[in-house]
Formats: sequence, C-alpha cells, structure tokens
Amino acid sequence: MSQNNGDDDDLYDDVMDVKPAAKTTQSSDRQADHSSGPLSLTEQVQMLQERVKELERENEQLQRNMGTLYRTAKAELQRKDDQIQQLMKETKD
Repeated sequence: MSQNNGDDDDLYDDVMDVKPAAKTTQSSDRQADHSSGPLSLTEQVQMLQERVKELERENEQLQRNMGTLYRTAKAELQRKDDQIQQLMKETKD
C-alpha cells in the first residue's frame, strides 16, 4: 500500500540549521576594550558592516531553507494525492 522511496528518508537533508548570529559578542569585546569612551565612528561603521554581512548570510540561508521546505511540501502533497488516487482505484476494483 505505501511506497517507500529513498527520498523519504532524507526528506529534510537539504535544510541547513540556521543559528542566530551571536549578538554582538565581538562588539561587547570591543566595548570592553574601549570602556574608557565611546567607539569611534569608523569602529561603529565597521561593526555595522559586519552585522549587515552576518544578516545577509543568515537571510540567504533562510531563503534557501524556505525554498527547500516549499519543494518538500509540494512533493509530499503530490505523494499524498497519488496515494489517495491509488486507494480510490483499489476500492473501485
């Protein structure tokens, strides 16, 4: 009745684990180094640029994961539809 494709075992193998970037562990280190005063504008710009890069990487990964999940859900719906059709055919026979 159920057909087990090799794909079923690796249903979520394309989904990468996204961990939130460490929120300013580097910036807290820098702030500790510069505890005598505020960060210079150059340092602030550098920190913000690094954060933007981290967020861009995380965003790209999340987009890939969403695409993978969408394709997985679409394939699963098709598999269920096929299974329903097969069962309906078996009940008619």
